[in-house]
Amino acid sequence: AASAFQGAGVQMERVDFLVAPTESIWTRDYGPFWVATGERRIAAVDFVYNRPRPSDDAVPAALATHLGVPAYAMPLVHTGGNYMAAGRGTSASTDLVWEENGGDEPLVRERMRAY
Repeated sequence: AASAFQGAGVQMERVDFLVAPTESIWTRDYGPFWVATGERRIAAVDFVYNRPRPSDDAVPAALATHLGVPAYAMPLVHTGGNYMAAGRGTSASTDLVWEENGGDEPLVRERMRAY
């Protein structure tokens, strides 16, 4: 990765790598959601990854620790890759998240709002 970045002209003094064990390559899917706290700080929100990959599911907490930011564990099963946020309270997701949480749409909405 470093060679490819350098070859593309990336300023490597601005790059930091997190090396962590994983079961897959889908870091976008199980990576944390990002929020601003009431103290105007960035924090990571970790959800239960919807695949049986415990090392993948541990990466968001490791990333938060690596970056020195708080991490919150949201009790919600999600794919992650089916969620996009535009910021300032606007986001979109497929309805797979309802199925992954027992079809309980009000519960999913409440937990998303809470975090």
